[in-house]
Amino acid sequence: MATSKWDEVAESYNEIFEKDTYYLDIISRIGSEVRAEEGQIILDLGCGTGNLMAHLLETCPDSHVSGVDPSPNMIEICASRFAGNPRAELSQGDGTRVGFLSEHFDYAVSNIALHHVLPELRARCAGEIARVLKPGGVLVYSDMFTEASGGARDPGRCRDVVEKMVAYALHNLDLGAYEKMLFLLEQIPRHIRLEGEYMTTVDEWLGHLQQGGFQKLEVIHVPHPEFGYRIIRGIKAPY
Repeated sequence: MATSKWDEVAESYNEIFEKDTYYLDIISRIGSEVRAEEGQIILDLGCGTGNLMAHLLETCPDSHVSGVDPSPNMIEICASRFAGNPRAELSQGDGTRVGFLSEHFDYAVSNIALHHVLPELRARCAGEIARVLKPGGVLVYSDMFTEASGGARDPGRCRDVVEKMVAYALHNLDLGAYEKMLFLLEQIPRHIRLEGEYMTTVDEWLGHLQQGGFQKLEVIHVPHPEFGYRIIRGIKAPY
């Protein structure tokens, strides 16, 4: 996962995202798929400043949430946010190096983070998530996906990325989320050039997750499919 850009925006991240009610709705939808029981442990992979963590700590009051992120600045802000909360834990890592023992977590969640994983490392990432989940553990992964794959200059992929990013940006403009609208538009060249942003198809990730040891994979469709958001839910195969 890329780190430098997110180190730069860490301080303003929540301000950028706070008016985006669609983003907040996705967090709520992820939370509805997590039914952690007492003593269970949840991994938030790519936790950022802790918005999903905060939601899970509230909705799963008997669970423990471990946030992992590659950005030192994000981790610092997140740690400050949950200082003194014994049910929250933060550490630096990424999708290919989670940094926990095997079969440690009951749930793994991730929101708009895994599209930063380099294409050649997606299979490793899927395997790493499976490694740290207990048998029967649940993955809930939300992200923006494309309908077309291809290289940086592939016209179909480029058009798809532009249309999705602009549609989401204009939605934020209508919400009055001006900073989020600008943020999305500013990211389009990075997505087009494949510079730290590697959106791909749902089927691409489903294939890697299945090979990594997940079963009962399902795609949960959410409102405004023109933005590209989907939620993937899967279960790590039992012994």
